[in-house]
Amino acid sequence: MKKKNYAAIDVAKYVSALLVVCIHTYPLYDLSPAANMFLIQAICRFAVPFFFVVSAFLFFSKIDPAAGMRDALNLGMLKHYLRRLALLYGAWSVIYLPYTFLLWRGDGFSLTFLLRWIFDCFFNGSYYHLWFLPALMLGTLIVYVLYTNVSLRRGMLVTAILYAIGMGMNVYGSALAQIPFVASLYQLYMSVFTTARNGIFFAPVFLYVGIYLKAYPNVYDKKEYALGIASFYGALLLEEGLAYACGVLQDLTSMYLMLVPFTYFLVGALLQVQRTPSYLCRFLRQSSLLIYVSHILFAMPLLALFPDHHLLVYGAVIVCAQLLAVVIIALSNRFSWLKVLC
Repeated sequence: MKKKNYAAIDVAKYVSALLVVCIHTYPLYDLSPAANMFLIQAICRFAVPFFFVVSAFLFFSKIDPAAGMRDALNLGMLKHYLRRLALLYGAWSVIYLPYTFLLWRGDGFSLTFLLRWIFDCFFNGSYYHLWFLPALMLGTLIVYVLYTNVSLRRGMLVTAILYAIGMGMNVYGSALAQIPFVASLYQLYMSVFTTARNGIFFAPVFLYVGIYLKAYPNVYDKKEYALGIASFYGALLLEEGLAYACGVLQDLTSMYLMLVPFTYFLVGALLQVQRTPSYLCRFLRQSSLLIYVSHILFAMPLLALFPDHHLLVYGAVIVCAQLLAVVIIALSNRFSWLKVLC
């Protein structure tokens, strides 16, 4: 697919970054905790899955599954991609070390805390909002092995099963904790990994959605994509409503069944938008990532200073993160070593 088709994706990436800031600043909480929960669960939860789908769409177009997982070109592409993500993740992990030290000081520094942090660096994120980067790296490794060894349908089935297991833990964990034997397995897993929202259970299915969109482009026309978006979004709201009615909807609940087809139709529709790439699109694409990784730098102190003004904090965080993004983008054009941050 020609590069001009990515313009709508760049705009959507930026919107997704703004939605991620919502998740961490609770902009409607002062108005109504219920309204804020609705905003986060019904509107913001597609942001990270969207990012995974698009990332896979772009990366796995460079991989030849027929050549196999040990093919030199495939491995070269994989190593380059993972190295780029690892450098990005490592750089921002260092930037957030002062915040990590504050957590250590608050909870009391111990060897156990240090070992937990090292483990989290590989699975849950060195700082909590950075979890999507190790999830993307681990998920990409899993999907790479599947994509180069089994058929597309079998690979999708494996990732769907993983997602279903993760969804059970993420959404219905309280129910699983009541089932004999299953409860023991669930509690053992949670004591080690603490969440199913990671590169094992969460990311792979959305990465495979990106592969499907690349392998089978333009399966539907614009009206059919619009109908798919509307239908599955309605089904997603119904699913979330049932979770709320059952009392299992929590702040970190994020793995919904209908989120998978909804994201498929959403990204598929955006890929059909024909626009010529521009500097603005590139700027929005770079800003989206920088806002995503940097916004907690501003959210944490601003929420502490203005605990009862969440909407104000939301706006201030976006302004600060965007200004930082402008500075980093501008300086990275002069100092190439800064490109590791974006």
